[in-house]
Amino acid sequence: MAQVFRNHDSRERVRVRLRGLPPEGRYVVEFVEAGTTLRADGRSLVEEGVEVPLAKPFTTEVLHVR
Repeated sequence: MAQVFRNHDSRERVRVRLRGLPPEGRYVVEFVEAGTTLRADGRSLVEEGVEVPLAKPFTTEVLHVR
């Protein structure tokens, strides 16, 4: 699980790289606030990460990784 915050930063998306996931594992990442999901392998989530949309300042997104 990860929680991503946007303060007054002008970026509407931020890339989050997860740590400690076995590269061969398959994961579902749920974007709780947006109500969307994506599927990815551990290698991709650790090396490339996942882009998290935060359209407005002072918003948050919760990522649930399973």
